[in-house]
Amino acid sequence: MVPCPKLQRPNEVQAMFFGFQLTCGLMMVFYGYSVMKNPRVWGDQGRRAVKPEHFEEYGRQNGLFFLKAGCVMAVIGALDALVTLDALLYLLLYVFGFAFAFYPLTRWCKANEGFSWPWPHVKSEKKRIRELRKEQYGDALDKYFRLGSNLNQRDTIAVRKMVGGLLKLLYPDGEFTKEQLEEILKLALEMRRRVKEQLKKLGGMEFYDVNFSYIDKDNFEEYYVSVPEQGGGKLIPEGMCNPGQVYTVSQGKSGMIGVFRLESQMLPGNGKFERTGLGSEREAREATNTAFNFLKANAGRISGAISTTTKDYIVNYQDMQGIGMTNKLALPTLIALASVALNKPMVSSLAVLGEISIAGTMIKVDELANSLQVCLDSGAKKVLLPITSAADLGTVPSELIGCFNLIFYQSAEDAVYKALGVE
Repeated sequence: MVPCPKLQRPNEVQAMFFGFQLTCGLMMVFYGYSVMKNPRVWGDQGRRAVKPEHFEEYGRQNGLFFLKAGCVMAVIGALDALVTLDALLYLLLYVFGFAFAFYPLTRWCKANEGFSWPWPHVKSEKKRIRELRKEQYGDALDKYFRLGSNLNQRDTIAVRKMVGGLLKLLYPDGEFTKEQLEEILKLALEMRRRVKEQLKKLGGMEFYDVNFSYIDKDNFEEYYVSVPEQGGGKLIPEGMCNPGQVYTVSQGKSGMIGVFRLESQMLPGNGKFERTGLGSEREAREATNTAFNFLKANAGRISGAISTTTKDYIVNYQDMQGIGMTNKLALPTLIALASVALNKPMVSSLAVLGEISIAGTMIKVDELANSLQVCLDSGAKKVLLPITSAADLGTVPSELIGCFNLIFYQSAEDAVYKALGVE
């Protein structure tokens, strides 16, 4: 009688390898099935390697591969538990099994994306951005644009670096249109302009060239880039102001040069003079008293219609840029009082510069170039200047002088006449 053959139990190593294959195979099957049902399980792997419209199907094809490969591994593992396989046969089963699972994926990638290997090497975002530091995008603007003449070398370098940095962040692949580049260039010029505006306030005429522009090489048109805070623009409005309204430019309490507005009212009374907006600024109050005392002493020389005994005057002072009230208020106050007393407005777009003493002596303007720059930034088109400041015009760039109609006065009375447009 022939005994029935008994199946050999696998040794410890075989059992461990069988368990490993079966476990890995079942995990791959589960993962592949999950990806096929919901491609979002695949994550973002290879997203930058395939077309956006193909990415979902790309995930499904990968899920199908893992499902088939998992089945192959699990079947070979189960077979290995029952039968002792020759090493060569074992290898062939794995090769042909994985080839069976791999071929549909490669065929789909070749047909839809043009590459055979379905998992192309794509650098990590962090590494790719780090490598962008070595690339220079700042010169890209030279293809379409040219920077304006008011940008010095430091401005040009700053703008180019900013353009390059923004292009790397927004278009790391280097693909951008002329319109997209123009938008970035405007932003870079605006950012540099903001820096120059602050430097101009701190450093004066060294930074007065802030009219940044760029030139389109296609039509050779020049476009200027402005910022809302470039100096106020309309602090000194165009057109006629109300009688008694005066704009002056001088040094404030903080040491910075700014714009100050005076608004006046005249009421029946007995010659009182009230001031608002000065707070406890003693020197500013003394300057306004100088103006009123000069008017009382010289009202007849200005106009017989001005009365300092039967009328009360109220003048409000405003610090337009928050730099601290100025103490050079005698001449502007005199003009404001005469304007409201005669019911005659000041010349349009006029900025008053200079100061007078109690005797009417003219005091020339300090930091003339900086003061004129503030006038320009604030919207002034005409500037009232003491004749004593004419000698300092040599320190002012000719481009800046050409922006104004300069009106010189030789005395306090002359300043009033010319401010009110009286010949």
